[in-house]
Amino acid sequence: MALALVGRKAIAAHPNDVEAALTAYEVALFPRTEPFYAEAHDMLNLMIGDNAPSGFLDLFTAADQAE
Repeated sequence: MALALVGRKAIAAHPNDVEAALTAYEVALFPRTEPFYAEAHDMLNLMIGDNAPSGFLDLFTAADQAE
């Protein structure tokens, strides 16, 4: 719902310029999604990074030991 409001505001601010409206929408969205990109990057690094697959396996081993 909040994303729709951001999109509506972007379109209202740029009613005759679709590209400008999309740019405004994306600029408003980026700060909201940035933490998810960081987490995804960390997980990707565990799966295919220099220490793969050991880092990924360590993640599961640590979870098992915590229980």
